[in-house]
Amino acid sequence: MGPLARNLATAHFLWTGHGCERPADDERFVSWWERLRRHELARIAGPVARAASVPTLTPIDDQSADAGWFLYREAFTLEALASPGDLWQMLPLVNPGTRELSGYAEGAQDLIEELHLFAAPEQIARQYWAYEVRMPQVTVRDRAGARQRDAYWRRNERMFARLQDAIERRNAQRVLVVVGAGHKWFLDALVRDAGHRWIDPRSWLPTP
Repeated sequence: MGPLARNLATAHFLWTGHGCERPADDERFVSWWERLRRHELARIAGPVARAASVPTLTPIDDQSADAGWFLYREAFTLEALASPGDLWQMLPLVNPGTRELSGYAEGAQDLIEELHLFAAPEQIARQYWAYEVRMPQVTVRDRAGARQRDAYWRRNERMFARLQDAIERRNAQRVLVVVGAGHKWFLDALVRDAGHRWIDPRSWLPTP
């Protein structure tokens, strides 16, 4: 998440917290607003922060050029793809379980059920397998899969560095990190390596 995105995320948190409607005079802003409305920042981080009387959020994402590069997006622009088989080389599915999980999530009755599904150990293990095991096997375009793995580690390491900085600046004793499920295995590993006490968030969730 770049500087502009971080500012928009903060604006969304503060404005919605005060009951303000989104601005309607800038198409780019409206587009971001609608995207954030469905994002984990708006669905989870914002409501939890307001309930705990936390005045501001601290976005930590990093999508700079060397960290935010995403193999999936590039695959659809490659003129070198000669057949569907080449496309599947560029787009390795984690496994059929991912699509099954997405189907279950679409039918979930509420956010709590979705969180249990996406934070399940099996799903987190699939994300690790996709980036650490399957991705490096994609050798087209100068070993694009290995570049994707390295970029994703770089992104997560920078996210963790921003998290560490926020903890130190605020002398925080407890931190709730809200990220997409794809980041969880990697950030968990970095948190444990740094010696922080780590708590499985599912233990705090109600039974769906």
